[in-house]
This record gives sequence, C-alpha cells and structure tokens, in this order.
Amino acid sequence: DPSKDNPYDSGLIPSQVVQDISKTEFYGKVKLFLSLPSNPNFEKIQKKITAAPSGFMTQVIHSSQQVKRISEKLRLQGFRVIPCILLPSEKNEGSAKFLNLDWSEYKDTPAEFIKEIHQISGDVLITSPSDFAFAKETLKKI
Repeated sequence: DPSKDNPYDSGLIPSQVVQDISKTEFYGKVKLFLSLPSNPNFEKIQKKITAAPSGFMTQVIHSSQQVKRISEKLRLQGFRVIPCILLPSEKNEGSAKFLNLDWSEYKDTPAEFIKEIHQISGDVLITSPSDFAFAKETLKKI
C-alpha cells in the first residue's frame, strides 16, 4: 500500500488518502477506488478494505475465477469491484507479455468473457493499449 515513489512520511499512502478524504467536505461527492492485484491476499490488503473506498479496480485479470474470488469477498461487504481486462490481440501481445498475462481462457471469445465478467462483478474496465480497431470490433459484439 505505501507508494514506491514517495517516502512513507509523505502521507501519500493510497488507503490513508482515501481515509483522509472521507473526513472532508468531499466525502460523498466523489467516488474513490483503490487498486488490487488480480490475485489479492486479503489479509495483506486489509488496510485498503478498512479505508472504505467506494470500491476496487483490479490489475489486469485473466480468469473468471479471479473475479469470482474477489467479488465474493468484497461485493458482500458493499464494495464495487471493477475488473480490468486486456483485449487479446496480436498488437496487444507486448503488453500481455510485460504483464505476464495468460489470456488463453478468453483469447478466442473476448466479448463473451467480458459479458461473463460483467455478470459476476457488475462492472468491467476494458483496455486495448495498442489495438483500438480490435477494441471497437469487440465492443460491437457486446
């Protein structure tokens, strides 16, 4: 949870920032989300949960099981969960390799996978950093 780029005494620890903002006049006027790994250790992210953000945005996921596990734990506590999906295309392979992402579960049917993830979590964030044409075609199928 501490920032890797700032010293601990900077006060810029994401969960603490959420807690601090919740004590200001901005509380209720903005929705704050914290990030989660795609396979979080719930004991290690307890500070994030205790900070009580509006919800959590995941790092790029590669399976519906990851989303089910996160959603079952956090949605029951009233948090929104926004899984992030990297669209599987040749142009996005560099990003997938950099993220060590295995998109074999949805490579052939990304639109169906997106629908499934949305059904599980109620939200989804789609990214396609290097292939906007594929993103457009995929969105047409949803």
